Amino acid sequence: MVQRHQWLAFQSPGQELYFGQATWFARFHPEKLPSATERYVNEVLRVTGVLEEVGGKCTYADSSFVTWAVVGEGLLRELNRAEKPAKYPRYTA
Repeated sequence: MVQRHQWLAFQSPGQELYFGQATWFARFHPEKLPSATERYVNEVLRVTGVLEEVGGKCTYADSSFVTWAVVGEGLLRELNRAEKPAKYPRYTA
């Protein structure tokens, strides 16, 4: 149970923050700031890598990651930064 709470605590400051900032700078910020976009896209990939390492069975904590995972996937495709699904098989599953 403790581990699930830890992942819920990781979701907001980890995934949500970085995925949201990447989306803001890439899609909505009034001026293009490539360095900001790059920084947050790199964080999206780092957080995805952390989540890949967790693996295991699906729990209610995993459902908190779904919305931003979908947003991040679309953003990475849009920026031609999408990784092959084989790189993150557990995350993709």
